[in-house]
Amino acid sequence: MPLYEYHCADCHARTEALRPMSKADEPVECCR
Repeated sequence: MPLYEYHCADCHARTEALRPMSKADEPVECCR
């Protein structure tokens, strides 16, 4: 599974998520 980096528009935090390619475009909960 690929590791994706996401940027939170609310708090500007960056988080990484290991997830299948089929879910790459789905939202990720902020880590904060």
